[in-house]
Amino acid sequence: MQADNHIVGHEDRGLGIKVLVEGTTPTVEYVSQPNILYLYIHYIYLSVVAIHGLDGHRERTWTAENDTLWLRDLLPHKLPHARIIVYGYDACTEVGPLGTRQTLFDHGENFIVRLALERAATSTTTRPIIFIAHSLGGIILKCALIHANQCHATHLAHHRQILQSTHGILFIGTPHQGAEIALSASRLLKILPLNGNTTHPLLKHLESNSEMLSIQLSLSNGISTGLFTKFLYEEYPTVLHNGTSEMIVPKSSAVVPGTTNAESIGLHKSHNEMVKFGCHGDEDFNTVATMLYIIHTGSMSLFVIKTTHLNNSMVDAENGGLSYKRKLLSSPRFTGQDSYLDQLSKFFTFDEVTISPKHLLLFGMGGIGKTQICLRFAEQCDNNKIYWRIFWLDATTKETLETSFSNIAKTDSAAKLLGIEKTGDDVLAWLSEQGSRCLLIFDNADGMTDEVTHYLPMAHNMDLLITSRNPELRQFVTRAIDVQVMTEEDALMLLRKAAEKEEDTTSLTYGLLQGIAKILGLLPLALDVAGAAIRTGLCTVADYSAIYSKNQPAILGGVHRSYRGASQYDQTVFGALNISYDQIEHKCYEATQDALFILKMLGFFHHQNITEKIFQQAAE
Repeated sequence: MQADNHIVGHEDRGLGIKVLVEGTTPTVEYVSQPNILYLYIHYIYLSVVAIHGLDGHRERTWTAENDTLWLRDLLPHKLPHARIIVYGYDACTEVGPLGTRQTLFDHGENFIVRLALERAATSTTTRPIIFIAHSLGGIILKCALIHANQCHATHLAHHRQILQSTHGILFIGTPHQGAEIALSASRLLKILPLNGNTTHPLLKHLESNSEMLSIQLSLSNGISTGLFTKFLYEEYPTVLHNGTSEMIVPKSSAVVPGTTNAESIGLHKSHNEMVKFGCHGDEDFNTVATMLYIIHTGSMSLFVIKTTHLNNSMVDAENGGLSYKRKLLSSPRFTGQDSYLDQLSKFFTFDEVTISPKHLLLFGMGGIGKTQICLRFAEQCDNNKIYWRIFWLDATTKETLETSFSNIAKTDSAAKLLGIEKTGDDVLAWLSEQGSRCLLIFDNADGMTDEVTHYLPMAHNMDLLITSRNPELRQFVTRAIDVQVMTEEDALMLLRKAAEKEEDTTSLTYGLLQGIAKILGLLPLALDVAGAAIRTGLCTVADYSAIYSKNQPAILGGVHRSYRGASQYDQTVFGALNISYDQIEHKCYEATQDALFILKMLGFFHHQNITEKIFQQAAE
């Protein structure tokens, strides 16, 4: 069957995403100055994304008469590390039998979907973006960002991430101002080669008193906060088909007064020519290229200024970088787990040049050592000054997570100085504004996934490490690691440390400890509990296995109702704990009975609220 001659492919029509330039690989830069701890320049990489206007074309809109496509041929000399992308959509305003009926919002949503897919496929999901939008393409861009702003961590988070990655926008000849949009649209129609009237949905939305445009204007005002915005307007009129000339989008429409962090400048060209540059000597090209460079480097400067300020006046000397729980330290008997620490180090390290926030999940059964691995990794990061802050949060429930965020707001010196509100969303917003790289550790995120995913940080500067028994969280992170039981060698070493039998090298003791390690399933928590029982004299190495075996029938038979049907892990850990409890209970000293009473009372406390200070005060 022969195809219709007028049907052409997307490539010929210039539709969709096209990468013009990949950009060169930058050199990692470290800055070392007094009071600044290893500043890493995050914003070396960049994506420049250009979108055309009505009746425009993905490449021809940006191409001069001498066939110079300045985004491809000129701009890389100014921004060598930039990945330069153009986007094309069906902007033809004449509706044929097969023409599109897409509205502005439809085009905006399609744009965000295609861009998100492209960034996901190329592992550039959080690379900073500077958008260049010509004419009514700027309105489509705003529609896209309005859509992204309505997404959140559990609903199209990859769309919202595009808004969060947006650092700046160049609006070139875009009509912004209310009723002026309709006037500019009518002027645009005069330069479009239309035959008769058009009922195209794009143009219908541009009519005077358009409700859609009013809604868009109000919604987009809040999105520009925090962005570098440049308004470029035409200085020369456009010659129309009837021989007259007219300003298509005058300054009064192309500039939005009062926009935060924005500036405007005129280009010495007419509306259609203001995005066509033929050589490096073109003054308007240098204006546009310099603006892009200023936005790019301005973000870098902002990062350095904020970090310098915070390190000079806000870092809590007592807490150091590990805020707000500096006293949370890994066990002095921490043993092995080097392979997991190596994987964490490689994943979160600066050795890989990337600006993406990194989310990693450590999952596995309880008591297998996930928390201890994270504590040791946090200490390594703190000692090496990798992060500006490391925050430890209890993610057992949504309530404990909110309490942890509240504690950050109340105890972190920088947050207190700025009067940050105590909700999780407020703390995350504050951290995202700092620019300085930080690590959030969500510990014990074993509950419903939505209790955690609501708080997933999306900003470029916030890495996340999660510990959980729930493997379903894998779908929300960049990488997941399944933590397995210790090796027999490491398990034996941990038990010897916990029991303080490292110096006892007799084959009898070694064999007995090896047997204990095996019956406890090589589980770190159970081994640590068993070692403590031996170390404190509750039982001997020789007795432990027999006592444990004696307790097993009671556990397996359901004497303890809470553990009927429990997993092998739960039975093992409970068995180890139960030995210690029973051995204390059998001692007839008054002090042991007091200890058991205190233990039962502490069962009503949250584990992070049981501090050494309680016992120190009681002993004084």
